[in-house]
Amino acid sequence: MGGNQELQMVALPKRSVIEKQVTAYRKMITVHPKGHRAFQQHYHQARRLYKMLFRPMSQYLVRGHRLIIVPDGILYYLPFETLVKTVARSSDQAAAMDLRVRYLVEDHSITYAPSAAVLGDLLAKRKESVRKLGGRKRELLAYGDPVFSLKQRTARARTGPEESKLGEIVRGVYEGRGIKFPPLPSTRAEVEGITRLYPPTKSKAYLGSKATEASVKTEKLSQYKRLHFATHAIIDEAVPVRSGVVLSLVDTGDEDGILQMREIFNLELEAELVVLSACQTALGKMVRGEGIVGLTRAFMYAGAPSLAVSLWPVNDFSTAEFMKMFYQKMKAGQGNGDALRAAKLEMIHSESPAYRHPYFWAAFVLVGAM
Repeated sequence: MGGNQELQMVALPKRSVIEKQVTAYRKMITVHPKGHRAFQQHYHQARRLYKMLFRPMSQYLVRGHRLIIVPDGILYYLPFETLVKTVARSSDQAAAMDLRVRYLVEDHSITYAPSAAVLGDLLAKRKESVRKLGGRKRELLAYGDPVFSLKQRTARARTGPEESKLGEIVRGVYEGRGIKFPPLPSTRAEVEGITRLYPPTKSKAYLGSKATEASVKTEKLSQYKRLHFATHAIIDEAVPVRSGVVLSLVDTGDEDGILQMREIFNLELEAELVVLSACQTALGKMVRGEGIVGLTRAFMYAGAPSLAVSLWPVNDFSTAEFMKMFYQKMKAGQGNGDALRAAKLEMIHSESPAYRHPYFWAAFVLVGAM
């Protein structure tokens, strides 16, 4: 927004009221929609939340302005993009029972920040990164479709060394806690789709058994503008340092295959954007006064000023399509926030009615610098 803006404050309902409404709304949008009724239900709840959170400040919102949201408490789990500004009956008589809605994201690019101070630091970090490397950076480094078990690799008719004992032990520990790592075949298509957008000299992909923790640690990460992980993530809200990005658990060498928070802190990044294309990567331990401590915080500490992360378990197939749209917009010159918004708008107006539901397009949010 323009300069010389006065600080405006508005009153919101009690915390308990907001928590109840957000919890009910998340139950509607974080599961695969089944039938027309699923759409109708979320429309009205999203409209209710918009009135609660934005109506008090509607006079200050100008269409086209970017919104930077510093959430608190349960609002960290709410994709504000999905809030509905208007609900109206379709003008098409044949579809008179259908509703036309206007989401907040249709009028604004939205990004999130842990605090205003942190956002200022991230903006300065991005500016310095651009100044230091400029056009010498490569566009993309991506990891996808890791091999989580020897059985998975055998199914692909691959040969090679037996499954490492360390990887087997690690998987056993997590499976004992109820955490499983099923194959993610669409992540290969996702990574191949986005790397093809750039010349071979400007992008690099590690796929299958090559998508290892060791390859992350030995790669010159500071050379890349964007770092993309399409895999499983572990989010441990009780002990955040055990959270991590799951890479190949076969042929792990001296590593265990999980890029954990403590290891992410030690990475040296100059990336303008890190994309964690996995389930619930925006989540972590809620610390009062600090926000969420998790993978997002770790990558920011390592040098990433901006991250695209997810608020719930994402659909493997639709995410591959969504990410290709997102990268196409960035390649065309749009900034991270505008590109993410444009990809969401494509899904909202998709020829496939199912993709218009927030479950498919709203999980990914941008945290940090736009």
